[in-house]
Amino acid sequence: MTTPTPFQINEQVKLEREAVSQGLKRLTDQTMKLENQSYASATIYGVSSIDTLIPLVIKRIDKTSKKIHEGHYGHSFQSIHVYLKLIDSQSAAVIACKLAFDKIFSYKQGANIAVNVCEGIGHAIEDECQMKHYEENAPGLLNKLKENYWHRACGTQQKLVIIRTLMNRYDVKSWTPWGRSNRIKLGGWLLDCIMESSGWFHKQTIREGRKTVVYIVPTPEFMDIKDDIMANASPTKGLDE
Repeated sequence: MTTPTPFQINEQVKLEREAVSQGLKRLTDQTMKLENQSYASATIYGVSSIDTLIPLVIKRIDKTSKKIHEGHYGHSFQSIHVYLKLIDSQSAAVIACKLAFDKIFSYKQGANIAVNVCEGIGHAIEDECQMKHYEENAPGLLNKLKENYWHRACGTQQKLVIIRTLMNRYDVKSWTPWGRSNRIKLGGWLLDCIMESSGWFHKQTIREGRKTVVYIVPTPEFMDIKDDIMANASPTKGLDE
């Protein structure tokens, strides 16, 4: 076996470093692309963090539900529970965590304003409950409509609009919208579950002109976790070990 020359060794090292550099760039570009599209939940740090977070949020939701049945919560929370009881705690936790990451880490202006995060979570929960409503009241029709109209090119919201329009056309029991106020209340409660269960996010009040705006931002503790996850996913890991 021929021993490689110093020149060949140097060329191989250059090629390896270039490959690592390209891999790191792809990882960074893909993360930024997903954040720009408000899909931070699909990033490497998003998927890993949400997997850890979901069981904590489920536990928090179940604990609260138990207290409700025991009569330990007042009238103000009962209005939220009317909607929360329409969805199982696992589905609620998954949706809430996904929407929270998508909103909080989005580059879209105003996406992480607290009221927008809360409404986004509440809206997604309502969308899921509305689909369950159609599954229970017209399962055969729903499947047929999905086959004929639910094209993959459509976004999630557009798919729901199509289904809702056609269900009304066939006189299926209509869905009563929850209203923005109730969506915000429900989303706000689930966001509190996320923040209190993890310690990863907090509210930050910022003065903007004459208005005071509340944002939801990651804590330094979570940013350390995020950096560790991204470093472990980096193609450079292990090169200097």
